[in-house]
Amino acid sequence: MDHWQTLHSATRLGVLDAPYPLRYLSTDDGVDLGRLVHAAGMSLPNEPTPTLSATIDWAFAVLQGEYGRLLDACSFVIETRSGLLGAIVVVKQANTVEILQLAVDQAFQQQQFEQALLSAALNGLAQARYPRVQVRVLANSSQAHFFTNHGFMLAEDVNDASTSNHD
Repeated sequence: MDHWQTLHSATRLGVLDAPYPLRYLSTDDGVDLGRLVHAAGMSLPNEPTPTLSATIDWAFAVLQGEYGRLLDACSFVIETRSGLLGAIVVVKQANTVEILQLAVDQAFQQQQFEQALLSAALNGLAQARYPRVQVRVLANSSQAHFFTNHGFMLAEDVNDASTSNHD
């Protein structure tokens, strides 16, 4: 069984290249966000295979601040006429900024939507002067590979890299 691991990255300004227009995640997106996360087959902490109802409840809890303050200027969705195609949810709890979820409808995965959402979030975080962000993913999952391929590292690796830069 895989375990959850936390990955970290510096935020950065970049060029946004989204295949569809992005908009900020809204507190009115609860049902659509829940449906998207469920349709994308995403795991939730403590619920590796959540039901649609549990995922919608999770989405409303996120949007109501139960997982930290929603950073709505750093959380984005890609929307089509048929609903949300992708979303990235970023929250701040105490001194930690976290990507709580990055989900893209399974029919649209591997088509640059994930990269567009991540770039938008990292750009928004950098503009808001948040220097670091973390994400919790299942070890050896496709999301773990996605984030490590986009510059995220395990906390120990981040500490080792910062220590070696000062020697």
